[in-house]
Amino acid sequence: EKAEDRRQLLRKRVRDNFFPALERELKRVMGPVAPIIIEDKLMDLGEAKDFFPQDQVDYLIEGLGEEISNETKRREFIEAMMQFLSVGR
Repeated sequence: EKAEDRRQLLRKRVRDNFFPALERELKRVMGPVAPIIIEDKLMDLGEAKDFFPQDQVDYLIEGLGEEISNETKRREFIEAMMQFLSVGR
């Protein structure tokens, strides 16, 4: 077993309902391209959806927010995700 694999197991992963909520909120402000944008950001962070670590959530949401050109929609997305996270943390 490699050290990298062990480290991955020790990191706390996001809840199962995180990505459905993330995609729903991003689709609301960006439309059907949302899943593609999410996949691109995951690749940028070098992470996988199945093992996405809790400590990277803020970076992911911030990065996705940067993709939203409309300031009002960007704020709505970030606020909705912060609300979602505050309920479950």
